[in-house]
Amino acid sequence: MRVLALHELHKLESAIAHMPEMVDEELSRAALEASIVVTRNVKDVTPVGVSRGGGEGLQASIRYQIYPTAGEVTGVISSPLSYVEAVEIGTRPHMPPVSALEEGAASKGLSAWAVAKSIAKHGTKGQWMFKKGFAASEPMLERIADSAVSRILQRADAL
Repeated sequence: MRVLALHELHKLESAIAHMPEMVDEELSRAALEASIVVTRNVKDVTPVGVSRGGGEGLQASIRYQIYPTAGEVTGVISSPLSYVEAVEIGTRPHMPPVSALEEGAASKGLSAWAVAKSIAKHGTKGQWMFKKGFAASEPMLERIADSAVSRILQRADAL
């Protein structure tokens, strides 16, 4: 991450105070770029063929949403699917509904009943796709943040 000189910090502070719309615009741009990067990296490590009931697969369900407010922008990467947490962190032993496993098990040449019995005995191992995807994104996120600060400073100089 780039270290700013004292005069750059003062310029950045002035831009935030006097040009909040421009700063918000650059923060929104950075949040969008960062969300796209993290989403791509999360999808890259998400198990393929994980779905329930023939719906969209887990990988396809992972999306980002940007929430801008004055002076702050938040990017959220998530999935609306009810079982995403179980895939992310794993589960304790439990007997899942066999019907929920049929499609995924069949795609891997396995018996859904055997998979269910294994889960009942051992639980499931977490895949940590969000954690891994974010970790893989960190170097790029630093570059995106540095670029946003540089653009704010350049635009502040131009005014």
